[in-house]
Amino acid sequence: MSKTCVCGKTYKLKNNGEPSIHYFKHIEKCSKYKREQEQEQKQEQKQKQEQEQKQEQEQKQEQEQKQEQKQCPICFDDLSNSKNIFKSPVCCHEFHEECINEWKKRSTTCPICRTKIHSENLVIQMKDEFQERQQIIREIEHIINQQIQRELAERTERARLRLIELRARLRLIELRERVQVQLRENELRESRPCIIC
Repeated sequence: MSKTCVCGKTYKLKNNGEPSIHYFKHIEKCSKYKREQEQEQKQEQKQKQEQEQKQEQEQKQEQEQKQEQKQCPICFDDLSNSKNIFKSPVCCHEFHEECINEWKKRSTTCPICRTKIHSENLVIQMKDEFQERQQIIREIEHIINQQIQRELAERTERARLRLIELRARLRLIELRERVQVQLRENELRESRPCIIC
């Protein structure tokens, strides 16, 4: 295995696959290798300059867009001169109120990005509807919770009554057993002969 320089000279590689010291010494002296390295550096510099230029152009475009945004995109007048400015709640684009009202007669989308434009009244109405739905959901949850609590109370009452019933049955069984035990004891006493007699 060998390593070839740009100028055409070849050098054998070491056993581990790395170039020998002679190859590195040659590269230091080789003018063609230096030229190639210089060309690579120049290309890198050009690429950096091109990237910087692109970034500058993008920044300029952003600034121009910001300046354009200060204008009404419908009539191209300055927005700063007008007091009545409409800002779309969805896409946040700004227009003269008169211009956008005229525009809405023809279309329901934003003149810039084509997203649906909702008037503030519609947004307020949607918020009100949302709040009403939330209130209804809360009321339903409250009713369900009350029903659950009632059912739990009924179940606990039933369980309590069942427990009382079971205790009463146990007492009856105990009493029966005691009575039976006493009867047996009495029978045993009567069946025994009296020692005194």
